[in-house]
Amino acid sequence: MIGVWLAAAGWAAAPTDPWTAPPEDAGASPDASPSLSLESVVADAAVTLDYVLTVGPGGLQAGDLVRIEDPVFHGMRISKWSVFYDGPGRCGGNDSHVAPGALVSAYTSGGADVVLRRSTDLAEVLMWAYTEVEVVAGALAPGDTLTIRFGDPAGGEDCLMRAPYRAMPRVPWRGWEKRGDLEWQAYPPVTLDVLASDVLQTVLVLSPSEAVVDAPSTLRIVGLDPKGNPVRGWSADAIVDGAYGGARVTIDAEDDGVAFVDVTWPSEGIHRVPVDVGGALVTSNPVRVEATLPAVRTRWGDIHNHHGHTWIDDDGVAHDANHAYARDVMGLDVAAESMKTPPYVIDPYGLWAELQETCRALSVPDAYVALSGFEWIGGPFGHHNVYFDGCDAPIPDLEDFDGLAGDGGVYAWVRGIEAEHAMRGVVIPHATMYTEYEWVERDNSLRTAAEVYSEWNSSMAPADDPGSVPEGIRQGNRFGFLASSDNHDGWMGNPLSYRDADNADVLSGLAAFRVPELTREAVIGALLDRTTYATTGDRILLDLTATTAAGPIGMGGSASADAATIAWEVHGTGPIAEVSLWSVVVGGGSPASSWVVQGPTGPDSVGSVPWLAWGDGEHAVWIEVVQEDGEQAWASPLWLTPAPPSGAGGGCGCATPGSGGWSGLLGVMGLLWLRRR
Repeated sequence: MIGVWLAAAGWAAAPTDPWTAPPEDAGASPDASPSLSLESVVADAAVTLDYVLTVGPGGLQAGDLVRIEDPVFHGMRISKWSVFYDGPGRCGGNDSHVAPGALVSAYTSGGADVVLRRSTDLAEVLMWAYTEVEVVAGALAPGDTLTIRFGDPAGGEDCLMRAPYRAMPRVPWRGWEKRGDLEWQAYPPVTLDVLASDVLQTVLVLSPSEAVVDAPSTLRIVGLDPKGNPVRGWSADAIVDGAYGGARVTIDAEDDGVAFVDVTWPSEGIHRVPVDVGGALVTSNPVRVEATLPAVRTRWGDIHNHHGHTWIDDDGVAHDANHAYARDVMGLDVAAESMKTPPYVIDPYGLWAELQETCRALSVPDAYVALSGFEWIGGPFGHHNVYFDGCDAPIPDLEDFDGLAGDGGVYAWVRGIEAEHAMRGVVIPHATMYTEYEWVERDNSLRTAAEVYSEWNSSMAPADDPGSVPEGIRQGNRFGFLASSDNHDGWMGNPLSYRDADNADVLSGLAAFRVPELTREAVIGALLDRTTYATTGDRILLDLTATTAAGPIGMGGSASADAATIAWEVHGTGPIAEVSLWSVVVGGGSPASSWVVQGPTGPDSVGSVPWLAWGDGEHAVWIEVVQEDGEQAWASPLWLTPAPPSGAGGGCGCATPGSGGWSGLLGVMGLLWLRRR
């Protein structure tokens, strides 16, 4: 199997220069024996870890080099471990065997003097990262040891290495030596296990969002440590409320933080299942229970996430830990490892080949969908993710594109791939308020959705904020909404993941796909049809419709109407603080406006308001939900275009939201509260 993590093959590295990895075909160093001082570390723990090399028969002379990689556990060229132990500036750095401003040092048991260098001392961090030791005087004889230490207890707790946040098995740690004019030779790789914490931070009870009355369903009970790993060694009894069958399950250490229990649904309606987990009452996400499963169901996904870790078992088989987390821990239906375009990835073509195989192997109709996609960083045109409903699209280089539009743009490239491979693509901007985004170029047949929320935070500010999604709609784009994590550790769907420690309340988002079946084709179809919606991570049920003289339309739909009834249905995971109606004239001169149409209530809000067009042109209308706990959801817009009144010179002549006609109609509807925000 192709994979960047195959220990035997290694990476397809760039040509050797002073700051790149040795070539993948480096010969084996005879009898050199590396080892680690620890077999495992606990995620986010502060430790001292030694890489100890017992020198082989050739010894090491002055001018010889030893190079060991930072254990890179994703395809990004930024080595995450370097972030944890570089740069504090308070641990050593005055001696040649200690990296300047770093927590890395080198020691020998023989009579050799060495100097230590760190690739991460350079300003360029988008690169393969490693530690290099050069023998500068004397020699290391066969059997001598060279110790490269990450962290040092003698320096106090501030000088310990901070382990990665994510639990990962068999993180490979590779090394090479270069003696004189000889080629690089590889040491046998050693591996380190990063274990989850045994501290229980959060318990979730997760259910499919739809179920059938009197039919059994399976609930997933998940215990997470403070970073979102399935907690290690957790034991508890879980008892389902008697109204849902009263089943009981004992969670033990062998369950690895995830257990399952069956429930039955006593009646139609919206249900949230109470489960006693170790004496604490935990309630499931809302579930819509009907006599039969609906034709269109809500499926949950995180489709903006970068490759974290693939590990190799004793038989040489690769296991994608990222999809395993999404599917087996968080119970997602859809996920994607949207790797960045080269050159921002270690071994981009090997990784892409692995992800293509993952797309094929892990996608099971009506069970789980692994999408194929990548992220393009486009300067003033912003960041866009590109997804396909097939697995065989190639990965382009960043230099392959000259903007979004035109013959050399992303749109033309996607059209070419669609034609060549008989697949459909979609182009999705993200983090638009945080990437100096411009909305000039558009293709409403390809760029049909916008990622409105992620660990970057929300891009749903008013339309006069540069880069905001409402501003993009006002300028003529036609988007549905979705959210994802943009997590760089492969933690698809991790509800505790965040980008910035100073803003740790901005957590991962989720996308809701309204689809008739769970297939790649249906998921891409929902993105193209704008029948998705976005949440800040909770599995909130949300629907939006408009009833016009021509009939009803839902999210993503359009109609010609001077007036309509806008109806919403929200079933939250907690009490709702407010429901707001948003509207913006597509291509118009005014920014988006919003009105609170439902004030504080319980977890359910069902209501409607009359909509009267104001101003000419097409209107995008959507609903935003804010819960008391801060969780949010955004329905994808629907589009309403007023017809000019008879005999008018093109003006609408309609009542505006602040006019007597609007408020009078609202009074007739008996709304409890309407406030211009």
